[in-house]
Amino acid sequence: MLVCAFVSALASASVVAGIVVLSTGFRFAPELIVTALASALDNISSAIPLTPGGIGIGEMTFAKVCEELGAATGPFATIYLSFRIIMAAVSFSGLFAWLSFSSGRHAVTDRAPAGRVLTIG
Repeated sequence: MLVCAFVSALASASVVAGIVVLSTGFRFAPELIVTALASALDNISSAIPLTPGGIGIGEMTFAKVCEELGAATGPFATIYLSFRIIMAAVSFSGLFAWLSFSSGRHAVTDRAPAGRVLTIG
């Protein structure tokens, strides 16, 4: 159970780090610590199954936390939505690679190669 907790914390930390790195490309992004905290909170709020995949919930949580803690306004939800889009593109590229690999495996038959006889005993 400790290993699972560690892997979960590592996965969440990598998401937060990814959003923080992505936010540096936006001129209106809040301070990095505000972005990190907003990322952690929106990650949790996106897990609540109010909408499929937490779409909209995470973006609004991110924007609200950035506005409250950063004392600024701006299109902050764009940062988290951009992260979602990039993650979807990365996931789909892996899906296409997996589909092309797995479709090649299904071509293999269960029969023994011609000329060989399997004997038992």
